[in-house]
Parts: sequence; structure tokens; C-alpha cells
Amino acid sequence: MQSLIMRDVDHILESQIYQDHVSGFEIRLVTNGRFSEQDRQRLLQQAKRHTAPGMQIDIVEVPEIPRGPNGKFQSLINLAEASDMPKQALLCGTGAS
Repeated sequence: MQSLIMRDVDHILESQIYQDHVSGFEIRLVTNGRFSEQDRQRLLQQAKRHTAPGMQIDIVEVPEIPRGPNGKFQSLINLAEASDMPKQALLCGTGAS
């Protein structure tokens, strides 16, 4: 899903989707400094196309995305309680295992 959301949005070097509650999530971005309001709106529109109606989506620019012990970062972090997820997961590809 992440690649679908980020498709055709310029100036993103790294991204991470972070969800800690079922009603919304955060898209964390490391940009090249030229990420514009137009890029932000395109990203938000694409994210809304791939999530449930009413999902709160926040776009946050960060200086870096923390790395794990292996030197890599997780592109998706889902801390939302699985028991709080509706039958159809709010964020496609998460919640059901």
C-alpha cells in the first residue's frame, strides 16, 4: 500500500506509515527540502483513496526515520490494538493476521 500512496509524489526520500490508533495514522516523511504544499495535497489525496472513509491522516516531515539494529527502518509500524480493529481493517493490509 505504501508504494501506491507515494506513487507520483515528488521530493520524498524516505517514508514511514505509523499507526497507533484505529481511527487514523501518520505518514512520516524525509524530504529533499523541495516538498511543496502541492506534493502534500497529492499525497493526502492518494492516501485517502486507499483507506477507509473518515480516517484521520497526518503528514509529518521529520529529519530522519530511526533505524533498527540491522540499519534498516520499518516502512509500516502498526501499534493499533487488533481487538479494536473493525471486521474490515481500516488501514489496508494491517490488523488482520
